[in-house]
Amino acid sequence: GTNYQWLLNDTIISGATAQNYTAVSNGDYTIEVTGPNGCVGESNIITINTVGINSIRNNIQPVVYPNPTTGVLYINNNNIQVTSIDVLDITGKTVQSFLNTKKVVDLSHLQSGIYFLKINNSVTKIILE
Repeated sequence: GTNYQWLLNDTIISGATAQNYTAVSNGDYTIEVTGPNGCVGESNIITINTVGINSIRNNIQPVVYPNPTTGVLYINNNNIQVTSIDVLDITGKTVQSFLNTKKVVDLSHLQSGIYFLKINNSVTKIILE
């Protein structure tokens, strides 16, 4: 009974009506969720700016592993200064934040599901088992 609609820069993405969506272009993504009772909610904005530059991105983004994880994530910052780490739920809501250069992130207190790990401005989808 729940409906999903993904938007890119406040414009509906045709056919993007699943709970998950893989970005195919850079921009500001949100998801509108309509519950069975007709209530509508919209996620926070998730900015994607890494589509189309994979060969460069792999050299400049932190690497997060293992993914999927049972709770503990390790971060290899690839000599990038990490100023912030945020854990976002599927709606884009921040559920945990860390400052500076933390190398180990413990998510074991969270429920299993899909999360996003935002390191500086880089976003990685995380599956917590």
